[in-house]
Parts: sequence; C-alpha cells; structure tokens
Amino acid sequence: MERFLNLPETVESAELRPMFIELASSKPTSRQEAVEIARALRELADRQWHNYERAAPDVVDSLTRWIVSNWDPHVYEFVVNITAVMALLGLSSALGVLESSLKENLSPEIRSRLEQFIATAKPSIDDPYGGMP
Repeated sequence: MERFLNLPETVESAELRPMFIELASSKPTSRQEAVEIARALRELADRQWHNYERAAPDVVDSLTRWIVSNWDPHVYEFVVNITAVMALLGLSSALGVLESSLKENLSPEIRSRLEQFIATAKPSIDDPYGGMP
C-alpha cells in the first residue's frame, strides 16, 4: 500500500487506471486492511481529480463494486476516505449503500458525516467538477 501513498503530485490518468483496477480487485481480510485500501484509493482519486478528466468507465464500475462489497459504516477513517473517493470521482452508483447504512446503529460522528455527505453530494455527485468556472 505504501507505493500508492507516495505517488508524485501529478500522475497521468493512463498511469492511474491500472492502479485503480489493482486496488479495486483486492479483497481486504480485515478492517485495517480495508482502511488502508480506502486511503490508497483516496490518494489515487485525488490525483485523478487533479487531471481534470473523468475516470474511465471501467474504473468507475470497478470502484463502485468494491465500495458496495466492502462498505463498513462503523469505521470512521474508512467512511471518510470512501466518501472522498466518491466525491472526487463522481461515484453516484454507490450512494445507495451509504443511504441504507443510515438504518444501522451508527456512532453519532459517522451518522453525521454520512448524512452531511449524502445531502451535499446527492444532487451533483455525477459531476465532480461541478461549480468550477
């Protein structure tokens, strides 16, 4: 995971694609490993966003499947990183899993984070560059 956290400030989308696919095909065996993957995905998503171009459709699909399969609304750091990935890449298809987790018994901090994210993101998540001049 360390190599994903030590990337240069700018990385071309073509270089990011195989890294996204690699992470999206990983199967975490612990909550800590899921947090580490989520943190690495956030780093990649930030680099992708700064390229000012959308992630490839296969990347979006792979990441959405990974989020839905590994969603854990009980780990704050995981939630923070995954919501950032969703916002940076416009992953609207994963919003449903976040919304359904609000039915669970969540910590007040996580519940608040999710409610704020959903309220803010839902109207415009499909366009991660919305509001930019």
